[in-house]
Amino acid sequence: MHSLSKNRVRALRGVILITAIVLCLLFLVSGISKSSVLLYPVQHRPLSDEKCLNRITAEDIHAGGRVEEWDSSRVLKGIRTKRFKDNLKNDVNFITSWTDGSLTNQFIGYVNMIYLGTLSNRISIIPPFVPERPNDIAFSVTAIPFGYVFNISRAQGAMRQPIVEWMEVKNLVDAMSTAVQPASAREPLGCWSTQPASGVNALHPVVNNLGLDVGYTRLPLDIFVQDGHAEEAVLQFGRTVGYIDPVHPIRQPSSFALMQPSFLGHRLTPDEQLTCIDNLHLATSSGNLDEWDFAWAPAWRFVGQYLHFMHNDIELAKSYLSRTFQVQASNLPAFIAVAVPKTSSLPNLHKQVALVQANLKLEKNLENAKVLVISTVEDAQFWENVRDFGWSRLDHFKEMTLEKYGHWARDVLDGVVASMAVGFIGEQHSAFAIVSARRVQEWNGGVVNLI
Repeated sequence: MHSLSKNRVRALRGVILITAIVLCLLFLVSGISKSSVLLYPVQHRPLSDEKCLNRITAEDIHAGGRVEEWDSSRVLKGIRTKRFKDNLKNDVNFITSWTDGSLTNQFIGYVNMIYLGTLSNRISIIPPFVPERPNDIAFSVTAIPFGYVFNISRAQGAMRQPIVEWMEVKNLVDAMSTAVQPASAREPLGCWSTQPASGVNALHPVVNNLGLDVGYTRLPLDIFVQDGHAEEAVLQFGRTVGYIDPVHPIRQPSSFALMQPSFLGHRLTPDEQLTCIDNLHLATSSGNLDEWDFAWAPAWRFVGQYLHFMHNDIELAKSYLSRTFQVQASNLPAFIAVAVPKTSSLPNLHKQVALVQANLKLEKNLENAKVLVISTVEDAQFWENVRDFGWSRLDHFKEMTLEKYGHWARDVLDGVVASMAVGFIGEQHSAFAIVSARRVQEWNGGVVNLI
């Protein structure tokens, strides 16, 4: 009888787990209705996302599933709810943010947010990546969840702390949409702002995606490294923590003057359980405004380095490299990635490649590494000169990347491919180059040169 009871329990657990998996897959499929704007078509869509599977196991706690201490289910009440407040555990504090710019700029902003959350004992809730330019929205470039690009499960395990995505917290009207939502679909949230006090905070695509109605309060000037009135003021992590500490803040959020009412006209003070900051792309721990240029940058060292790309991204990048170098994907050569801005001089780049090759020989005893150019330059003569040097090209036009995989794929694949190199050359003030250099250096022990 005891054995029969055990068998029934096992069967019940199996049914629950299978049902949960089906529901998760249905959510992922139903949340994306237009294949033309997907990062991946159906056969490549990352439905086997480890985070999704771990989340299912976590929700099955009562059935005996093993849940790590850092699993996101530890900080949420359960499955997605209509209002985000209804799913946040009362004894846990959170932080969220959104950032403008390219995929890489948004990545830096979200990494800074996670790091600030670690310092202030707050769990990060990450929004999706959203279109860089307003006209992208008009051309139906949708949002894409952070976890479709980066392996959150792996990062959680390495960092030993939960990382939550917004689509885990609340039921979004459309997880991929950045369209303006009606008032009835918006949820109030008071946020901090890094913008100049005289500036008006536009209705951000992330705010639309998450169905929020946000009011802003200006962060105090003493948290900024530069003049807090500057157009692009850089905040300092340590100074900011004092104002968002969940237990003993320097001042209560309600004591600050409102900077801007919400889109619907509500006067909202900064939320105390869910600290929200409108932009964390420009932040530093040391006062150095170019902190990400260095491998010791705390946001990179304690967060960014653990955010590896999803397995599907890596496999797709390998197939591109296989065709580019005309070898089997299992036998890819060591290569130097060169990110070329439009103004670069090829003769100068040739010298920089020679320097990196010399250092690879000295440090890794590696000779004759291939050279792969990653660039948006369309000039035919430029690419003819590249071929004359004996270098290869990551050719998205030939691969029909946009047509096959959608508007986000090029940025994602460029990042993945660059991260697989043993050497990297890029422009010193380019966000893409800086982050790619960090990855090549940290993940591959590679040689980098920012010019």
